[in-house]
Amino acid sequence: MNVAIYMRYSCDNQDSSSIEYQRNNLKEFCKRQEYIIVKEYIDEAVSGQKEERDAFQEMMSDARLKERIFDKIIVFTYSRFSRHPGHAFKYYLELEDLGIELISASEPLLNGTVKYTYLGFVFGSAYTDVKNVSMYAHAGMKAKADKGGFCGGTAPYGYDIVDEKYVINPTEAEAVRLIFKMYLDGRSYKSMADELNRNGYRTKNNGNFRKTSFYDILKQEKYIGTLVWDKRAAKTSTLKRNNSKHKPRSEQSLVAGGCPQIIPEDMFWEVQEELKRGRQGGRLGTGYHHYMLSGLRIMKCPNCGAYYTGLTKTNHGKIKKYYACPNHKYNGCPSKDIRADYLEKFVSAVISINTIKSSTYIALNKSIKKICGNDITINKIRGKEKAINNVMNAIQLSPSSLLAERLDVLEREKAELEAKLSKNTVTIAGDKAGIKEMRRSFARVLRESGDTEIRDLIKMIVQEIVIEEDRIDVVLSA
Repeated sequence: MNVAIYMRYSCDNQDSSSIEYQRNNLKEFCKRQEYIIVKEYIDEAVSGQKEERDAFQEMMSDARLKERIFDKIIVFTYSRFSRHPGHAFKYYLELEDLGIELISASEPLLNGTVKYTYLGFVFGSAYTDVKNVSMYAHAGMKAKADKGGFCGGTAPYGYDIVDEKYVINPTEAEAVRLIFKMYLDGRSYKSMADELNRNGYRTKNNGNFRKTSFYDILKQEKYIGTLVWDKRAAKTSTLKRNNSKHKPRSEQSLVAGGCPQIIPEDMFWEVQEELKRGRQGGRLGTGYHHYMLSGLRIMKCPNCGAYYTGLTKTNHGKIKKYYACPNHKYNGCPSKDIRADYLEKFVSAVISINTIKSSTYIALNKSIKKICGNDITINKIRGKEKAINNVMNAIQLSPSSLLAERLDVLEREKAELEAKLSKNTVTIAGDKAGIKEMRRSFARVLRESGDTEIRDLIKMIVQEIVIEEDRIDVVLSA
């Protein structure tokens, strides 16, 4: 009788000597049964829960051959065959259909239907053992995390690990603070990467920053001193894990003060709202929701001192924008949300009235016309021209009606921008009505423009916005 032997050990408390022990016992068993071993299959340091084991799958492939080389498969114990009940029965029944018997050298040889009951118990017990070991290991890791200990993996950017504890890496921590500030200032990821590289900062792997380097950093809760462990969702019954899927926050291990703090809490939660708003905007098809005052850090909550952040609410299908204290949602602060459109109109009016006066009209007229759209419009025209050239080149290579329609749209949009540019070159009159129009245009730009220059201008003019229960005061810089 020709047989194959299958041997495996996992990486937990076992090593290659386990294979030799299994081999000796299997050879002795086959000698007693007068079996001829024609092939050995060995998986080293591989969990029995895994279905994709190289030697195991090779053995199953050989079993499926029309001219098979063995009639039985011998294992030291059934748990060596598999520690996953679903996988174990799946392949056991397949071997049975192929006419190949699976035998354990150290467990009873059973016949008839009772073997299925016995195998169910054996495979189930093996799976229970794995789960118990995992449970005990998880409990030990949780106890370590609760004391602020390092539980493996790679230290996040901004930290090093010393004596299994998180310690701040001073240079990386500087970069983290700069990253959060630049993000709230409205900088693009590419601009942020260029700034960091220009100043000599390096990634954890000693490489250059790229525009894809920031998402994990901006979501890293350890920066506010909260050690988060056991965040990822558990593996499925098929041992698959979706690394982007997280457990509910109530099931995660959150240890306040579990690691050194790098950035203020209000800044962190403000960034989370910005990130969330960006995703929601794309999902709703409305694009990014611009907030005139978000990220400028000039408007504090009167109850807890956190800086207000922008958020959106949907009511009867309509999206409305608000400013809210981040601690209202996360830590129960009683401050109420403030309608963004009302607040922004008020603040932009205060700025424009106090900035644009008849005494400063001549100097301001040129600047206001510029920021009201000329430079932006010129850049948009250049973008349209580039897009038109690209479409024309594509038409030459492969003419199509869709490309022709796209070209018509681009040319029409370019013409509209050129008409807008021509209109904007008209100088606003210096009389009372002209100054009023200038103030209105300036206020509109303050509310609607997300350009860094405009946001810097607002921050330069406004010292702070004081929120009280029955009033709002805009304090201008001297």
